[in-house]
Amino acid sequence: PGRFEWSFYDRLVEVARTNGITVYALVSGFPQWSKGYTSEGVDQYAAFLRQVVARYKDRIKQWEVWNEPNIFFWQGPKELYAECLIKSYKAIKETDPAAEVLGISTAGIDFKFIEQMLAKATPFDVLTIHPYRTTMDDTAFIADLKKVSDLVRMPDGKRRPVWLTEMGWATHVPHHVLRQDFEPNSQRAQAEYLARTYLCSIVSGVEPRTFWYDFRNDGDDPVYFEHQMGIVTRDLRPKPACLVFATLT
Repeated sequence: PGRFEWSFYDRLVEVARTNGITVYALVSGFPQWSKGYTSEGVDQYAAFLRQVVARYKDRIKQWEVWNEPNIFFWQGPKELYAECLIKSYKAIKETDPAAEVLGISTAGIDFKFIEQMLAKATPFDVLTIHPYRTTMDDTAFIADLKKVSDLVRMPDGKRRPVWLTEMGWATHVPHHVLRQDFEPNSQRAQAEYLARTYLCSIVSGVEPRTFWYDFRNDGDDPVYFEHQMGIVTRDLRPKPACLVFATLT
């Protein structure tokens, strides 16, 4: 408590800026010494947000409050996440009024959870979602984005942006026994999914920004989906999806 180690993040942000990369910051997790999933723990989290936003406010303008609180990443009551988002919004805006607060951040498009948060009057500037799916039905995907955008309209009818802060397909090898959260795809299929995801999100008209998960393979295990989500391999060889991404750009 009261001691901050910024060196790793200072270097990371500087490397990003040097290479023309804009950072949005995801702040997720309680320090081990905090009170965790309590109102006091939420106050400690918001106090940290004040510190981190003050440090980076000249370089980072978007702050996401937690990762996928509708599933196991949030271990407390859902109502407590609403309290966390309310207090975090206040802390961020008071420290940097020009900052944008990204909130709710659901695994999938969890309409029920989003409605729960809206019922608690949670403030946020941008809705963030992780709309992973097993197969890509373009028409259904566009309809889902429009539906969730309508759900989070401002009281005056103005649309809030909806950002896809995680979206991707894995290229792992099928396993004869092991069941995983993601279905295996060929590298060609991943490339096609990437193009369709970005084009559909643009066509939907919900002011999206789409963040592919992820850029580089997390490891070298050919049968583990988490190691095969990248558009480049672990040794930075481009998959077809990388060439498609470059073409789209």
